[in-house]
Amino acid sequence: MPPNRPIDRLTPEKRHQLNNLIASWRMENMPLTDPEIDVLARYVLGEITAEESNRLMDELP
Repeated sequence: MPPNRPIDRLTPEKRHQLNNLIASWRMENMPLTDPEIDVLARYVLGEITAEESNRLMDELP
């Protein structure tokens, strides 16, 4: 059974890339919620485009 969360599917290299995105986000905004991290992980995995990532982030409560 595949992992449930996108973050669980990241390779070490992709995890590092995600951690850099999270650090950049935290410098500019507030800490990220789990759903926001999932959106960024999907972007890092190449499952969604930057445009889709932005749209999904905007739609989160």
